[in-house]
Amino acid sequence: MNRVASNRVRSERHLPTRNRHLLTDAAILPSKPSGSAFLGVGPGVAWPAPGFGADRFTRGSVCWPPGDCSGACEVFNVTGGGDLGSIAGFATVERSPGQIAWSQDLGSAYISEFFLNRVSKISATGAVSLFFSGIIRPTGLLRTADNRLLAASFNHGAVYDISGGDESPPETAFATGLGGPRNLLQLATGKILVADQNLKRVIDITAGGSFSAETGFAFGIPGLGPLDLVQDASGHIYASSFSGVFDITAGGDLSGQSAHATGFNFVGLTINGSGRMLASVLNSGAIYDVTDGGDVSSDLPFAFNLPGFADTALDAIPASAPPAVPAVPALSTWGGWSLACLLLLAVCRQAFSDRGFVLLREGSSSRLRLGRVA
Repeated sequence: MNRVASNRVRSERHLPTRNRHLLTDAAILPSKPSGSAFLGVGPGVAWPAPGFGADRFTRGSVCWPPGDCSGACEVFNVTGGGDLGSIAGFATVERSPGQIAWSQDLGSAYISEFFLNRVSKISATGAVSLFFSGIIRPTGLLRTADNRLLAASFNHGAVYDISGGDESPPETAFATGLGGPRNLLQLATGKILVADQNLKRVIDITAGGSFSAETGFAFGIPGLGPLDLVQDASGHIYASSFSGVFDITAGGDLSGQSAHATGFNFVGLTINGSGRMLASVLNSGAIYDVTDGGDVSSDLPFAFNLPGFADTALDAIPASAPPAVPAVPALSTWGGWSLACLLLLAVCRQAFSDRGFVLLREGSSSRLRLGRVA
């Protein structure tokens, strides 16, 4: 992968300018200072430092950083919903029309900072540090089940494995030939999907390589999108676009499919700790519960008055840990010897049986002797 200097002189693809908050490149904003603060959990309420815990983020919590903001952009905990007009931010970052991922031990969060061409690391106490630089216009981030950290580059049409951070940058891209990758999702089956906004399709990139000729897992999704992807507990897969939230579980051509939820230009999607599907609205500080589907334009938002303007970064901290490997019960010394003797007896019986011998009882006694089968 080319590094920062060479990347910045390459030509950059631009999106339609009808909406200035959707990955437009009108200006590269200056870096904002990093810091920590209390983490709001409701109207005017804040958790005391260190926020999520001494060194871990809390499972099931929902985080929202704005895709654009009038002042300093921050990451907010919107788990409780409601009127969040006075909510305090948790960490100060550059605006992020992308995605948040977490380390497997939940000790760190990672966020794509689109206009700074970098991925930053956030501690559970809100401290922000550089993790990976030189990825042009990063959007989607995904921590995979095998502990890789994948990052999408919108302008390069590629996905990179940045697990090693700046200390061990990737030599080549994990997936190439994409048009404008947005957010990433790993299914319960292990498959990795990417929402490609410019190609208007969802592509399975599990195997890596070039996908320039790939038809896609799902395509023809109406409206500008797909932008974000989620899978609920029942296995249904959903994608957001300006025309609504679509159930894309069946895959294939979805050009004639009705939306699961409508009413707004939906961008970010996530499943919260209660299993509800939440969707953020572009250019708004509102988040809607779209679990039940239908037109939600007249519904009371799940959360509203958030500072800033939403994009696709709306993510829940994984609600459950990966299944634990069952422990093998420890055997006592006598139990171990007994098991070994039984196994040895079984092997000996099979060996003698193969040579025509069997164990015979002598009359009515309990004695056993070897005898050959006639």
